[in-house]
Amino acid sequence: MTMSIDILKTQIKNKDIKSLYLFYGLEEYLKKYYINSIEEIIIDKNLRTLNKVVLEDKVEVSKIIDNCETHPVFSERKLVVVKNAGLFKSGGKKEEIEKLADYLKDVPPFTCLIFYETDIDKRLRIYKTINKEGLAVEFPYQKPADLIKWVIKVVKTYKKEISMDTASILVERTGQEMTGILNEIEKLAAYTGERKVISIDDIKEVCNTSIKSRIFDLTGAIVAKDAAGTLKHMDDMITLREPIPMIIFMIARQFRQILEVKILIENGADLKEIASKLKVAPYIAGKIQKQSENFTTRWLNQTMQDIFECDLAIKTGKMKDKTALNLLIAKLLE
Repeated sequence: MTMSIDILKTQIKNKDIKSLYLFYGLEEYLKKYYINSIEEIIIDKNLRTLNKVVLEDKVEVSKIIDNCETHPVFSERKLVVVKNAGLFKSGGKKEEIEKLADYLKDVPPFTCLIFYETDIDKRLRIYKTINKEGLAVEFPYQKPADLIKWVIKVVKTYKKEISMDTASILVERTGQEMTGILNEIEKLAAYTGERKVISIDDIKEVCNTSIKSRIFDLTGAIVAKDAAGTLKHMDDMITLREPIPMIIFMIARQFRQILEVKILIENGADLKEIASKLKVAPYIAGKIQKQSENFTTRWLNQTMQDIFECDLAIKTGKMKDKTALNLLIAKLLE
């Protein structure tokens, strides 16, 4: 991804927009951001309705080709976006997709064709053709450290300030999706009014909490042997219709991180090394380190085994998911 995104950034900076792109991955915000950046370069804003075509979902290959071949109106370039058309997954109309793959070798220079997808199969010829003839760019969820820097930058556009630790908490509480984080920043900007600095209390008061953050609160209650708090956090997640297998997965992930931190500390790692190894902000690494102090390595290893057995009992039908989760929580609170 790093190399292709760098190429894309250079092309946009130099206003050297090519004829063929594939944007794929989970991060919707970045895909839209770069499409908008290309659109601003190649099409005059007064002519966008005439020279931008968006084709969504199941679309005939002939329609894609026809739109690419049609000349722009009062403009040197036009933009054709083909969104989530299912052309990059196995099982589609093979002859049609092969026809499109052949066409992609010679997209007209006046057309900029961008495919917009989430999941793709890189084994397919159509992907390989774009990778050779154009530019395929993956947009995964961004790393926490990059998101924190981005939050600080975005907050400045609202003429506000946020510390790195507070930005870390915002990212941790709201999840990885940039659109979701941006929505929370907008809420914070409105909530703080004339006040310049966004605080941790503002985030707690205003922002939605992701399952990842709720799991951290849940493990915090388990650490404190707070049965009432543990059950409340668990019930909150179930009320919000978080799937129980996802809750168990996230509990496993959290305790795996705690175990990893415990082992790193035993081997003499400092906070900076721990943050780097876990790929989290130092503030978050510090919170996990503090939690790890409440457990022995042996207890954590046994906990991972208990979580595995809980998951297996659900998957094999030996136990209903809610019953298995309740028994797991009871074990963790012993």
